[in-house]
Parts: sequence; structure tokens; C-alpha cells
Amino acid sequence: MSNRGPLSTADAASTVDSNLSKFKLVGFFDERDLIIRHMHDVFATVRKHQVRACIMFGTLLGKLRHNDFIPWDDDVDIVVFDFDTFLEHCAPELERQGYTVEPDVRDGKRTGCRIFRKDSKEVPGKPRLRFPWIGIWEHEVGEDGWIVLPPEAARYRLEDFLPLDATDFLGGDVGVPHNPTNILNTCFGFEDWMEVCRLPDRDHRNGGELTGFPDDKFKLQTVLDYLASERLSAGSEVATSDDGRWQYPTLAKPESDGAWCYHVQRRISVWFSVRLAGHMGANAATGLDLIFGVAAALLVLLDYWLWGVVLIQMFGIFSCVDGEISRIQGRSSRFGDFLDTLTDRVTELLLVGAIVFSLGTRVDPASALAAGLCLLGAVFVLTTSSEKFRSTYQMGYPKRRLERLFGLFCSGSDTRLLMLSIGLVVSELTGDGSILLWLLWASAAAAYANFLVRIGLVYRHFGADHGPGS
Repeated sequence: MSNRGPLSTADAASTVDSNLSKFKLVGFFDERDLIIRHMHDVFATVRKHQVRACIMFGTLLGKLRHNDFIPWDDDVDIVVFDFDTFLEHCAPELERQGYTVEPDVRDGKRTGCRIFRKDSKEVPGKPRLRFPWIGIWEHEVGEDGWIVLPPEAARYRLEDFLPLDATDFLGGDVGVPHNPTNILNTCFGFEDWMEVCRLPDRDHRNGGELTGFPDDKFKLQTVLDYLASERLSAGSEVATSDDGRWQYPTLAKPESDGAWCYHVQRRISVWFSVRLAGHMGANAATGLDLIFGVAAALLVLLDYWLWGVVLIQMFGIFSCVDGEISRIQGRSSRFGDFLDTLTDRVTELLLVGAIVFSLGTRVDPASALAAGLCLLGAVFVLTTSSEKFRSTYQMGYPKRRLERLFGLFCSGSDTRLLMLSIGLVVSELTGDGSILLWLLWASAAAAYANFLVRIGLVYRHFGADHGPGS
């Protein structure tokens, strides 16, 4: 029998810090860019041969929860639903690209394969294996129609996997299950995986050996804050002006960014982000963004339209900066996401309101008010549809991929504000306020049309009644 008493407060805090420090021991680290290229090569190959495949396990969780790999994850998991076709057509092509496709046989049964490059880092005790590798899982369908991924015991509903959807992940298209939320609920056996996390149980850099780490749950935000503070204090992983890791478009969001945001504003915002990431957090950047937005609305209201346009575009740039700082620092939060979305909506409301009141001194006030209210109504239904999509499907609405035409002028706040900026500049330089008035009406009509088309696109690409809930 132990004669030790309960842990003191200091001992308990030391134990917590010791366990948190274990999150730093496993990860892709310097091989991150390499495994991203591996993953994109695999998905490009399966798409070419029309083989169905999707990310799974921790890789899928990373996409949904971090929009990145989990910082302490060190392998990529992919389920292939046409495995024999994969072996016949995809494996030889991957080998011609320099990859090794090695069968994964456990207890005499084929369960999939591992994909890696021979010129990668050797794995101790496993001379044929290289790090990093991709684990390909072969599925089985039981008599009851449920899917199993041997040797895992979890059973998944077929309709939660199929038909597969596609999304952007780290700069390339990957497959994802049709209902990723249900898949992860089944996989982990609990539903709070967006808020809590566990230490990695295997170290794939060392051949997949068990880590022996405790199986305790940790609050995700606590872990992310700890890792961010460690990186900041060590001066590592935080971008500097000469750090090439964070070059455009590394920090962009190709699926959900609007055209103007992705192609123009992101190229500018990354310059600010890499210089501010070591000095301020993402929420502080959101606060600065709000200041730009309010100042822009005030200048427009006071009839300083050209200066207002300058600050409108600064607002758009810093709408990118806060998220980029979050990704650079490796810390994200739902509250930060809430603040970012709220700032965008409030600023757009203030800007349209300022335009309406200022424009009312140059054209018929009733016409300006009617056009402004019509545009605000269109923005409301359009943004509500995006937010509802995200809450339902646990991913950003892929407007840049699905709405290329509308993405040029109305589907995102970046292009809507660009159109308003153009109207302000042209009307100011020509002295003709009716140009801006007609632009308000045209923007409202386009946004309403975009909303109706979006309903059809969501139904077509994501199906009816297949979301996590209704």
C-alpha cells in the first residue's frame, strides 16, 4: 500500500504540464510539406482513374476541426472503395512517380497498403518502410450493409460514406465522406471531438510503435494555447519576413475564399500576417479589422468616398489577416471564428447604411433607401445560407468552386465590397450618384439570384436530407 498522500497543487500542475508537453513529441514537423505532396499525388491519381477514395480517421478530423493536419498527427489515412481497381491502375502509376506501394497484411489478411517514397527518412526497425507514409484502408461490407475497416472494429453506415464529396484540403482536392460528422462520431465513440482531444497513441515516425501516453481527454483550446505559447517562446514556427513557409497561397482558403480575396487580397494580407504573428493574436487582428470597417463607414457617411474606399479595402485585407495569424500560430477558437463572422456582417451593414445615407444627398433619398434595404436583404439570405451550410456539413461552403460566375461580383463579401468600392469611385469621379444607385439595385438582384442558384447547387452536390441533422 502506498503511503503517499494526494498530489499537491504544484504536483498536479506539474503533471498537467508534463502531459501537455507530450503533444510536442509527435507530428510531421519538417516532413509536413512532403506528406501534403504525397496526399495530393494520391488523390490526383485516384481521380484520374475514377477510383473512389476519401480521407479518414485523424486526417478527416484535422480537416473538420483544424482545416489542417492535427498538429500532433503524423500519418495520413485514406479509405479506398475500389481497392482492386486501385491496385490495378493507381498503384503502378504511383510507382512510376517514385512511390512505393507496400501491402499492409495483418494476421495473414490484406487490410490495405502503405504508400511512401524510398528517398524519405528511414524508420527504425523497419528497413522497408519510410516516413512519412500514407495508410490506405480497404473496406469490407457486411451482410447487413454496414462498412468495416479491418482491423478496426467500428461499423459505419454505408450512406454516411457514399456518395463521396470533394473539398479542398491544404491546396488540393481530396475526397471526404458524405456525412463526416456521423463518421467521426462512430469512429471516436463520442461527439465532443470538436472541443476535446487526446494524446497520440502511436508514433509513426518510429514505425507505429505505441507511445504509452495516457488516454486522458484534454480541452482542445488548452492544448492549442499551450502549443502556441511554446512556439512563441521558442521563436520557432512563427513566420518572419524572410520565412518562405508562409508564402501565398499557403494561408489562403481556396474553397471558400471569393475570387477577389483569393487572387488579390490574400497576396497582400500574407505580408501583414507574417510580420504581425509574433506580436498579436488573431482576435486582436479582428479588432483592428473592425476599426478599419467602422472608419470606412464613417468616411463614406461624411462624403469622403475615395478615402472610404481605401479603408474598405484595408478592411478586406485584415479580414484575411486574423485567420492567417491563427493558422501561423497554430491556435484557433470558435470564439475567434464567431468574432470574425460578426465583424464581417456588422461592417457590411454599416457600410451599406453609410452609402445609403450619403447617396441620399445626391439622388432621391427614397430610391437610395429602397435599394439599400433590398441589398441588405439579399446579403442576409446569402450569408445565412453559407453559415447554415457550415453548421450542417461541418465545412465551409465551397463557393469558389461551385459559384465561379457569382464569385466574381456577389457570392462573397470581398466581391460585394469590391463592387461597392467601384461604384463609389466611379460616382465620385463622374459626379453622377445614379451610377452607384443602379449598382446597388444590380448587386441586390445578383445576390438574390445567387441565393436561389445556391439552393439548387447544395441539393445537387450534397443531396437532400443527408446532413448531420435537420
